[in-house]
Amino acid sequence: MAALGLAYISYQFYEFLRLRHIRGPAVASWTNFWLVYAQLTGQIHIILHELVLKHGQLQSGPVARIAPNWVVCGDATEIRKIWGARSRWTRAWWYRGMRIDPYQDSSFSTRDDTLHNAIRSKLIPGYSGKEVDNLHQLVQDQVQSLIRLLDKHVSEGDGSRIIDMAQKIQYFALDTISSLAFDSPFGFMENDEDKFRYIETTGNTVYILVATALIPGVISLIQSPYLQWIAPKIKDMAGIGDVIKTAERVVAERYGANPLVKRDMLGSFVNHGFSQQDAETEALIQIIAGSETTATAIQATILHVITSPRVYSRLQSELATAQQQGRISSPVTNAEAQSLEYLQAVILEGLRMFPPAAALYPKVCDQDEMVCGVLIPAGTNLAWSPWTVMRNRDIFGEDADLFRPERWLGASKTKTMEQTVMMAFAAGSRWECLGRNIAQLELNLVFVEASDML
Repeated sequence: MAALGLAYISYQFYEFLRLRHIRGPAVASWTNFWLVYAQLTGQIHIILHELVLKHGQLQSGPVARIAPNWVVCGDATEIRKIWGARSRWTRAWWYRGMRIDPYQDSSFSTRDDTLHNAIRSKLIPGYSGKEVDNLHQLVQDQVQSLIRLLDKHVSEGDGSRIIDMAQKIQYFALDTISSLAFDSPFGFMENDEDKFRYIETTGNTVYILVATALIPGVISLIQSPYLQWIAPKIKDMAGIGDVIKTAERVVAERYGANPLVKRDMLGSFVNHGFSQQDAETEALIQIIAGSETTATAIQATILHVITSPRVYSRLQSELATAQQQGRISSPVTNAEAQSLEYLQAVILEGLRMFPPAAALYPKVCDQDEMVCGVLIPAGTNLAWSPWTVMRNRDIFGEDADLFRPERWLGASKTKTMEQTVMMAFAAGSRWECLGRNIAQLELNLVFVEASDML
């Protein structure tokens, strides 16, 4: 025991020394629990932003230490290099903790670039809409279901009523992604309820699971095949377990002696050679990740719009004028929504102010690298700070902390601004969000069709 204790202390001291030149909270130099606590607060994006600002001023760039073997970077240019196609950086061990099935990788959890590229090539035709019949109409149908649901609540309140828009938007996002994936919505909006208690249970558990992945050794322990018999099964959990069972049932219909054939996203997965188990996994990734990020983007943008009278008034004016001039139809098309300059500015500014995919997404390199003029030793987990990236005053101006869509209009809009805000979808990287076009379609349609409800 004494030898084990000495070995542990020696290892911790070694970890402390290799990153001692990078500033950060003192306790984070010795233990991962500072980072775990930050994750559990639900405010990690703000905590990291403030940390990078504080310590970045004391060294050559916006880099800070957040755990014995972790650093965080808030520089958009450096992050884009790290995420680039020719970069030596790869996904860190953290991604293993993002497995839905503890014993099988997906496009999101695999650390193997070759496997990731192979899976991605099979997914692209479905996500692009090329092999999905009426993708635009499927999304529009769910937008109209959302409008009907909101109309119902307003009419029951004699023209006015307090509505939990965040909840209804989550219903919309889940029904939309399930409609695209399975050619049939889950029915959250139809029933006007949190089916399976999915939203409640994931809200109470996902952040804990993500925090657990930050504790060294826990992922390997949970995913050990020797502990399968005692490890809790995610399929038995309320909420997400019901979604998994639904996915298994729907996917099973596409395989076997008399498979059901449809031109939806799942059908595209089948056509490109996914096994039944792989199709289940990718469909679940699509639902869990796709619905949450889209809902967050819509919710955050609505919040910023309705709390800014000037923005609200200008957006409503643009939509009313476009309707009067016959530039938008009912229901609106994606092309028509894209032609509305101020609407597009509002959407971009919403993504900037509250990037929906704000996880750590750490990368690791097999050789020492210089990042922002700071030496990052090989094997170090490097996370990004989206709040810092999206509030860079050199890119977005001195008022980068303010919600001001006008920065995206005319000559003030730059290519660097666009490249930076699209990092919310990891655009231009090996790991670009496959659902980016679908998310943008949903944003375009919702903000036109639901404008009267805001």
